[in-house]
Amino acid sequence: MSAILESIQSFTGSTERLVEIQESVNSITRQLTDKHDMKILDWLSPERGRMRHHEVRSRRTPGTGKWVLNTSFFQDWINPESPQRFLWLVGAPGCGKSTLLSLVIDELKLSHTGIAYYYCDYRVQSTNPLTLILGSLLRLFVEQQLGGLPQSLRDLFETSNNESRPPSPSEIESIMRTLTASLPRCFILVDAIDEFSVEDTRQTAQLTRLLDTLAEGGVYVFVTSRTAPTPSLKSSHLVIQHTADEADIKSYVAHTLQDDDSMIDILDTQLQRHISEAIVQHAKGM
Repeated sequence: MSAILESIQSFTGSTERLVEIQESVNSITRQLTDKHDMKILDWLSPERGRMRHHEVRSRRTPGTGKWVLNTSFFQDWINPESPQRFLWLVGAPGCGKSTLLSLVIDELKLSHTGIAYYYCDYRVQSTNPLTLILGSLLRLFVEQQLGGLPQSLRDLFETSNNESRPPSPSEIESIMRTLTASLPRCFILVDAIDEFSVEDTRQTAQLTRLLDTLAEGGVYVFVTSRTAPTPSLKSSHLVIQHTADEADIKSYVAHTLQDDDSMIDILDTQLQRHISEAIVQHAKGM
């Protein structure tokens, strides 16, 4: 009997050792896979949209911008029963479009997944702007998927001979269409689209047409710019004409004065109110 028990214990110990070895192999495999996946993502887009988003969000004055969430335009756009899928926010330079977009992004993140965004900047120009923005958008979509990288993206990386050539806009677009079609709801938000490709407006028109097509397919698209959409959109869309909100300006001024110790010590409440009203009047819907 003791010999049998010893054999069982020996077998059990060997089994446990095999399990430990298998777990170690699985761990190494996961690490190698994660490393390879990160290599694919960096090849797809070195652009890390989250960093720019955090930068814009950090400049947002607490409590401001909420008005945009309460507009009938936004409510129609976010309503799954509404046909409106393209929301375009138009406003003059400096009126806070980027800040509003950051607020919308954060609001969507509270109850949705499948959110991709990009902040265009005229100071950041590329020889392949479409590849840059589409790659960045797709990367954000992919990073939110629990199932890991789509096989189509892995295949594209392999056929590119492992980074020897960048993906083309059409290749990225194809994967994005398939991915967004598989999600219950997904959102694309682009800030300052008129700064997307300053030197080649055809690139901007091409991007606009692509976003329009995605909106027709059910993707929720939110875009900001200084001017109205060009070319005209085919999808059912809404346009918000934005001017700086008076309540937001007052909140910003009050917050700025309260954060400045040297100012708060010499300005009484009445003088602060006069300063706030003067700035609002001077802004005149900037």
